[in-house]
Amino acid sequence: AIAPGGGFDEELLKSIAGSTGGRYWRATDGEAVRRAYAAIDDLEKTEIQSVEFTNYEERYPPWALAGGGLIASGLLLGGTWLRRGP
Repeated sequence: AIAPGGGFDEELLKSIAGSTGGRYWRATDGEAVRRAYAAIDDLEKTEIQSVEFTNYEERYPPWALAGGGLIASGLLLGGTWLRRGP
């Protein structure tokens, strides 16, 4: 909340935090920010469990068709143009 003087209304922020069950931290330097994050980290110890879905895509059909085509070609050519003589 911005105060009329251009700053912020710290008392209003404390009041909002208190009425909503939250906490208020004022971080004026790096160490204060670290302490605030450490306090927040201590509050949040809930394990998050998620369900993960994996979409599998079969990739063998083109290779199976190519292999079948080569076998068929070999049988066809072996019985006709490339057949072995007596």
